[in-house]
Amino acid sequence: MAAPRESFPEVLTEGWLWWLSDKELKKTKYKVTADGWKPYYFYMTISACKTHIRLYKKPPKSKKDKPYVTHVYPEFQLHKRTEATHHQPFICQVTDLSRHSSHYAFENEARRDSFAFFMITQRRLPEKPTAGRMFSVKPDDSAEHRKIGSRGSNCLLHVCKSGLTLAFQTSFSIVAQWPLNSVRNFETVGDGCFRIEAGRRSPMGEGVYMFETKQNENDVIYHLMDKYITETIKENRKSSGRDEKIYEEYCDLGVLAITQSDLRYSRDLKRISANNFNLNPGSSAEGASNILRSGASDASLPEYKISDLEEWLEEPSLSSQIQDSPSLSEPQTKRKTIQLPSVTRPAADSSRPANRMRPSWNQPINIKRSRSRTTEVL
Repeated sequence: MAAPRESFPEVLTEGWLWWLSDKELKKTKYKVTADGWKPYYFYMTISACKTHIRLYKKPPKSKKDKPYVTHVYPEFQLHKRTEATHHQPFICQVTDLSRHSSHYAFENEARRDSFAFFMITQRRLPEKPTAGRMFSVKPDDSAEHRKIGSRGSNCLLHVCKSGLTLAFQTSFSIVAQWPLNSVRNFETVGDGCFRIEAGRRSPMGEGVYMFETKQNENDVIYHLMDKYITETIKENRKSSGRDEKIYEEYCDLGVLAITQSDLRYSRDLKRISANNFNLNPGSSAEGASNILRSGASDASLPEYKISDLEEWLEEPSLSSQIQDSPSLSEPQTKRKTIQLPSVTRPAADSSRPANRMRPSWNQPINIKRSRSRTTEVL
């Protein structure tokens, strides 16, 4: 009889990292030295629809080797730290529901991005979200999209009052989330293109992300985001600081997600990781799976028919949607200076310019915008 799936944890990625716990932070009163970080060999595994980070003091040789510690995340928030923190430059901070955080540091940016990619893609968007709207988009071939793992993939962009969520079109696996307060500005570019700029407080880090949309839906996305921002400004919640608002919005985005891993797409995720993060495509993840499954015959393992990566990345439905759109490498932009009123926008003009940009709003959202502001579209 085949053993249940939970008996054979799916290993997504593995390697060396440095771990810093909340306990160590509090013990040193947040003045951590370089010696506070401890090296561990980790396995990221999936079991019982939960993500496990298994930390070993050295690579295990068999299934019997017990991890030094195992972190279980049924729900979590993930932040990439783009600035050097506690003597480490490449950090992923993972926070659970009780707001206890673990800091994982890596030797380079690619390994940190790969860790974050496998972690966040274990959460999925529902096919019919309870709030907001969903749009088919095609990310451009930029470094920013490569860092989050969305480069070259057909995706879905979900827009709601709490922010934006990017997910793969086939698996609905979440690739990135941007709370509304972490979006520095956004704009339409040319025909059918939409661009957002995320600030340094964004969970995915600072960056500019361009998307190609279906049938000029960039206008719809623009007006929808403008509506949500205006509503948030009117609420004028003075009780919370900017960081707290981003945390609250990130929590709201998490409520929309399904915390259920789908093992049918794990092979596709590994291929996408290899294509985007320039790591060894034949990494020892499969070997790690064999170690954890030691003693199990191949016949006892569940079999899945995984669709080839190239087939769903080049799905005809989305290819036909974007075939008439301009090239993403050369967006049709014009230099334009616009003025926006303090809160409400003027009625839409049919002769509006091709480019529109929301002004930067690094200030807290409860500021008094009593004077008009100008923003130059580059």
